[in-house]
Amino acid sequence: MIKNLFALLLAALVMTACGKDDEPSTGDLTLMVTLNNMEPAINAKVYTSPATSEIFTDDFGMAIFKGLPSGSITLFAELEGVGSAQTSHLVETGKMGVATINITSGIAEGTAPVIQPLTPEGEALFSDADLISFSAQITDDFSSSGDISVSWESDLDGTLFSGNPNSENVSLFEAELSRGIHTITITATDGDGYETTASMTVNTKAPRLVNLISADKATPSVNLNWEAYTGIDFAKYEILRSSGDCETTTSYEVIAVIDAQSTTTYTDTETPFEEAVCYKVRVTNIDAYTRDSNGEGVLLPAGDLFSFKPFDVVKHPSQPYLYVLDRTNLKLYKYNYSTYTIEGETDTPGTIGYMDIGENGSGVELYLPSHDGWIYIYNPETLTEITAISTGLPNASVVIDGNGLVIAGLEPDPWWEQPIRSYSRADGTYLGGNGDNERDRLRMIPGKQEIMSISTSVSPIDMEYLKLAADGSFELHQDDAYHGDYPLNAGIFRIDPSGTYAITDNEGAVYHADGTMTFIGLLQRGSLDYSDYAFNADGSVIYAASSNHNSIQIGSYPALTKNSEILIKGYPNFIYRAGNELITISQKPYSNNLFGVEVTPIP
Repeated sequence: MIKNLFALLLAALVMTACGKDDEPSTGDLTLMVTLNNMEPAINAKVYTSPATSEIFTDDFGMAIFKGLPSGSITLFAELEGVGSAQTSHLVETGKMGVATINITSGIAEGTAPVIQPLTPEGEALFSDADLISFSAQITDDFSSSGDISVSWESDLDGTLFSGNPNSENVSLFEAELSRGIHTITITATDGDGYETTASMTVNTKAPRLVNLISADKATPSVNLNWEAYTGIDFAKYEILRSSGDCETTTSYEVIAVIDAQSTTTYTDTETPFEEAVCYKVRVTNIDAYTRDSNGEGVLLPAGDLFSFKPFDVVKHPSQPYLYVLDRTNLKLYKYNYSTYTIEGETDTPGTIGYMDIGENGSGVELYLPSHDGWIYIYNPETLTEITAISTGLPNASVVIDGNGLVIAGLEPDPWWEQPIRSYSRADGTYLGGNGDNERDRLRMIPGKQEIMSISTSVSPIDMEYLKLAADGSFELHQDDAYHGDYPLNAGIFRIDPSGTYAITDNEGAVYHADGTMTFIGLLQRGSLDYSDYAFNADGSVIYAASSNHNSIQIGSYPALTKNSEILIKGYPNFIYRAGNELITISQKPYSNNLFGVEVTPIP
């Protein structure tokens, strides 16, 4: 149908042209332009070389050139954003010629300049204070860069730049734009007068740049300082923090929102257990556009971390030190919880069991029961060995009474041959033995020459009570009456400071701390699993670390009710009280092997 229509129109045009009295050295030409050999190319720009006129096709894809010079001529057709093509034709004097060009989508060939915008890229977003770099590649098949003129114009600010492309055929310049959404039109005109245009959109309604000056670590906090925002379109600041360094991280969380434009500082008091974090300040303006500052990185913002799950942790009785045992890798660490730093480490002599620390007649000492048959006594300041006591048997646990006695839960052969034994701190002499189960976890009852133990090697789990004489012999031994009826766990086992009760297991099972070992009840917990316990001075308040929630639960004795909670950063595995603070060794959420230390004020 289209071809038939073209034929009728051409016949009419040729007949009309033949009736004209043309100049003797010129001819006319009807050009038919199609797209992909299927349809008329409507509004295609057509022009010639040598240059004559530049016109556009009509709704039938046709254009008529009048008065073309006789001779060979090249015809060009260009459909913006689609493609271009060319053909040659011989113009005959006094005649109307007919030529056809087909444009194939995606293919460009021609003589008018070709503009390829380079910068800004995409949907560019800037502020009105930014110096913006503009550039475009300008090429032409028949004109050198010196013969091409280029102009850049903004529909809001007018002419931005006029000049020639450089020797690499690039037109480039820098300019600031007024606040708004600009349509930038690039016009390139070659030496023959042929002209091409291209356009881009540049949005300058973004906030102005804010500089994050510093992110200073003041463990366990980080102090941020930035330059105040200078624009009149301020809405809010947002403080962003990543889990990872500034070079590789792509994900940030908002940790604070600040509405006051004059505010330029923020302290992050909830720093995560991470090897590195990155901070940014985001500005949002009244048009809801945002802009992020530069990033500032901080290493170990919450202090030194442990990349293992501690087997045991003991606290110095008077100094701000924790002693953290990495049983798997045979390492012992000295951690200063006032500075959040590891101050020392040492290799352990063999596989160490449950430790103890305290004054036992020779100053504060650290006791390490080893599987190699020795109880090693260390200087807690230097982590060096002072002396050692030979038991000749694998040691699972040790406690001291503060009066020069050292009591070990060990592994005799046969197992029932006095698996709990006492020794003299002064000379290592064996003093006495008792007990029923090998490798028991021992706890001294505060203020008494009495011990409670929980088995690790028998099922059901048993509890034992032992009373010591002043000479280290055992005056009394009792087994609990329940034999597994109620929860017991040697790994979660504390006795309150008053020596009234023991609490154990993730269910918070409470027993009298005496020879009866009477089961009292369970500390209220809901769906929580407890991992360790600390107490106030008289034992009336229980601070229960919860291994499956980032919290410390506050309970009461003897009611065994859960009254409130303290939310913390990690999942606490060990807990100690130091004055009006709780010290926890906490697991990073959703991590199996990263632990940090938290110091939390008691409310």
